[in-house]
Amino acid sequence: MIPRPARASVTAVLLALAVPLVPSVAYMTAAGPVKGEAGCAVIRSGVIPARGYLADPAGLQAGNFWWQARDDGSRICSGVVQMWLQYPRRENAEWLAGIYRGPALVTVIADRDYVMSAGWHSRQFAIRPGASAAGSICVAVRLGRGHTARLARSCTDPGLQAAQKKRGT
Repeated sequence: MIPRPARASVTAVLLALAVPLVPSVAYMTAAGPVKGEAGCAVIRSGVIPARGYLADPAGLQAGNFWWQARDDGSRICSGVVQMWLQYPRRENAEWLAGIYRGPALVTVIADRDYVMSAGWHSRQFAIRPGASAAGSICVAVRLGRGHTARLARSCTDPGLQAAQKKRGT
């Protein structure tokens, strides 16, 4: 069974995800580390920059994430990716959230097909415990089908953001 975060921690994370976020700034909940698996203490969080159809209503972010990593930073204990998408019209879209190492997809967080009406939509996807914490976190969307499909992807490097946060930049 997967350990569940305390109610206060979940509330703090949901509130943090609802606050408009600024690209290239790392965020962390005030609740501190989620108590759970031994050896898991480091929380990383950040914003995935807006790109094309991947955008929130303010046009600032394609999504955001938080995860709790093992002490050595190698594996993820728990986490969430929130993804924003602006549908230009009613159509099919394949949403993908994943961890990439260079161009290679290392871990699939979510891969879902939706048909939705025009407008902004958001989804949250849980990161599977045990996923690799090394790499960039990306969200992508493929709108339409076949040779007319349009692909957009946006990524951020959690390691870089963690280093910036330690330096206070």
